[in-house]
Amino acid sequence: MADKLSEAFPADDREALFMASMCMASNDVEGALREVEEIRDGMEEDPALDARRRWGYRIRMLNGHLWEAIVALKAWRQSEPQVAKLLRELGAEPQKSLKLVMGLADEIGTDALRGMRNHSFHYPHPGTDWSPDPVDDLADCICAEPDRGIEIEGSDDGLATFVFADEVAFRLALSGHDPNLDMSVAQGRAIRAAAEAFVEVIGAAFSVYCRRRDIEFEAQI
Repeated sequence: MADKLSEAFPADDREALFMASMCMASNDVEGALREVEEIRDGMEEDPALDARRRWGYRIRMLNGHLWEAIVALKAWRQSEPQVAKLLRELGAEPQKSLKLVMGLADEIGTDALRGMRNHSFHYPHPGTDWSPDPVDDLADCICAEPDRGIEIEGSDDGLATFVFADEVAFRLALSGHDPNLDMSVAQGRAIRAAAEAFVEVIGAAFSVYCRRRDIEFEAQI
């Protein structure tokens, strides 16, 4: 049983640093995925729950964390032969999941993934030199629904005050998704499936990593 972080993940070991990095990513993806599923499961009982619990925000966080996780995984795999070797040692099912994760951008489009990440972790402001300009995107988003009201959350179980701002943010984040509703829903399903697959891949890689190094961890229950 390893009781020291420095023993399980030596600071001068690139494979160890990869594993520590991906465990961080897996935690964020798994946590965001569970929050999305928890809210989705409760929507039928309380239709207003999605707004009070910030459904759109959870979706944006899941997508954003997943995008960054995939970018990091690809970079480690391409630049570190030892990491590539570790991933090749995964079992048949994790290999299928790895293929699903790596092919997500091709399946739903890079703009859908990267666009939602950008609109989730960057707020519209001038001077970005981006094209299109994010402030113009915000203006267009507001103009698209001129009759939408301004909802404010005042209940004790609300997590944010400006409900209308969450709706604008979610609409901006979806700008890279397919405008066809059925296709956009399919893209959302693909993202959630890839998130589950990513968590599975990192769990399997962690098991291989520990087995090869005779590392035992005591799970907290």
